[in-house]
Amino acid sequence: MKTIFIGGAWDLFHDGHLLTLEKAKKLRDRLVVLVNSDARIRFRKGNNRPIIPQKSRARILEALRIVDEVVLGTSKGPVPEDLDTIRLVKPDKWVLHRDPTPEEEAVKDLGIEIVRFPYIKSPSGLNTTKIIDKIRKGDKVNIVTKKKVGEYK
Repeated sequence: MKTIFIGGAWDLFHDGHLLTLEKAKKLRDRLVVLVNSDARIRFRKGNNRPIIPQKSRARILEALRIVDEVVLGTSKGPVPEDLDTIRLVKPDKWVLHRDPTPEEEAVKDLGIEIVRFPYIKSPSGLNTTKIIDKIRKGDKVNIVTKKKVGEYK
């Protein structure tokens, strides 16, 4: 079974996250998702993040039909994904959204192909930072009804 591995914060899960996971799943039979540690997110995004704790974010991802396995990241600093976790999962593809990472060469040495996805803009125009900003300002965050869901397809 071919496996694709993707890591991320997945904080305040939104449609952009879902579209990214759907795109990854189309590339392989098995989708394994790493959930970055709270410490890793604080390192990258500041002391007020994440909003949702790591284990809760993992439970949300586990509930998605397209996700086959969820693993918890333990990295606390600049290295985004744990090499030990990648070695255990043994994916044949690893999705990255950003510039080269410190462990990228080690991953290539394991025979894992790096796949780069550009950030996928959500149809709603929202991302985690925009959701937080709207809540802080007291702005309305639109609720998607079943009728509106069809507009996303």
